[in-house]
Amino acid sequence: MKKILMLFVVMFSILLVTACGNKEKEVLKTCTLEVNNSTAGYKVESTYEIYGRGKVVEKVISNEIVTSESDEILNNFETTLNTTYKNMNDTYGGYTFNITKESGRVISNAEIDYTSMDFNKYINDNQDIKDYLDPNNKLLISGVESMYKSLGATCN
Repeated sequence: MKKILMLFVVMFSILLVTACGNKEKEVLKTCTLEVNNSTAGYKVESTYEIYGRGKVVEKVISNEIVTSESDEILNNFETTLNTTYKNMNDTYGGYTFNITKESGRVISNAEIDYTSMDFNKYINDNQDIKDYLDPNNKLLISGVESMYKSLGATCN
């Protein structure tokens, strides 16, 4: 169960590290990730649309579907996602999310708008992210792509 929670913390951190910008947004990348952990009894299918301008990411829209025959596993995912997104929104702002549980699945739809969050506070709280920023503290698309790929995602 701790591995499940850690997976979501890592995926969530990747979502969070996208930088702010003031220009019109366009889709820069779409990344997909599928985790099938039959031993733990769940499957996660995730899609991340990364929006921005040029080399800078401004917004991420994610859709994650967790399937399991275990209500306990689904309840844990639902609670973890709701708590994590709420805490991050309370701390940094910029989050819109909806988590639902239905028919053996938990569905998470989230939008993180980094043009309206306190990204500088996030950077101060998460110093490791600095390796992925440009000189203006904007997260580079190459950094986001690298983080997603390190989790096993494919991006195009």
